[in-house]
Amino acid sequence: TGDAIQYWTPDGKGIVVASSRGAAPWGSPLYIVPIDGGLPKPMDMDRGAAGMVRQDGKMIAFNRGGFRYWRKHYRGNNNTDIWVQDLSTKEIRQLTDLDVKKYRQHTQDAYPMWGADGQIYFMSERDDIFNIWTIAPKGGPPKQITFHKTDGIQYPSISPDGKTIVYES
Repeated sequence: TGDAIQYWTPDGKGIVVASSRGAAPWGSPLYIVPIDGGLPKPMDMDRGAAGMVRQDGKMIAFNRGGFRYWRKHYRGNNNTDIWVQDLSTKEIRQLTDLDVKKYRQHTQDAYPMWGADGQIYFMSERDDIFNIWTIAPKGGPPKQITFHKTDGIQYPSISPDGKTIVYES
C-alpha cells in the first residue's frame, strides 16, 4: 500500500496518514497510526487524501481527492477542495468551490492546515499562482495570505501549534 504521512494527532499519540489501503475503488479514508504500535485505524470519512486534526482534536480539515501539483492552472470539477469534519457528530462540509455551476472557475485548494487563530490555511491557485490562503471553518470568502508572483509555493506545512507555516518556493 502507499502511505503518506500528514500530521501528528494533537495529543502526540498518533500520526494522520493518507493511504491506498482501503477497500473502496475510488479512495480510502485517512488513517490514524498509533506511535506505540498497533494497526492503523480508519477515520470516519469516505475518503481523504490530505488532512490535519485541529489542535483541540474536535475537527479535521482535509482534501477528499488527491492533489496534482503538475496540473497547474487546471479549472474544472476534478480539482481538490477543502472539507471539514466535526469529529464528534461526523458531519462533513465542503468549504471551497461550492457553486457547481461555476465549475470552470474552480481551483486547486490543497494541504489544509489549522492555524493557532482557528482558521484553516491552505495552498490555492486562486490568483493563478499557488499561494497560501485562509478560510474560516464555517466557510465564507477565502483571504489571500502570501503573494508570490512567479511559480508559487509547494508542500506547505504548519507547526503543531499552528503559528508557523513553511513551504518550498
